[in-house]
Amino acid sequence: KGHASVLSMHETGGRKVMRIIGGLNGSLRNDFMHALTRTGVDEIDLDGVSVVDSAGIALCLVATGRHAVKLGAQSACFAEAWKKAIAVPGAMENAS
Repeated sequence: KGHASVLSMHETGGRKVMRIIGGLNGSLRNDFMHALTRTGVDEIDLDGVSVVDSAGIALCLVATGRHAVKLGAQSACFAEAWKKAIAVPGAMENAS
């Protein structure tokens, strides 16, 4: 079963904000990495994330570790998955 995903870019107060709604998973990889490396992202708004998998967490680890992106608003399901991911020894170091 797939989960619909929407990735959009917004500018708020001069900051580039990536907003993700729906599923945060590997299907977003190309758009996510394009935004990080070509457009530039200051913050990721994850408040609309309804399901997240390990590939989605890996994308966020890359964003925060390699690109110094700030995680903004977070849905409950993302916050729980993120908390577990960063509790793993070496998770943050492996992303950089």
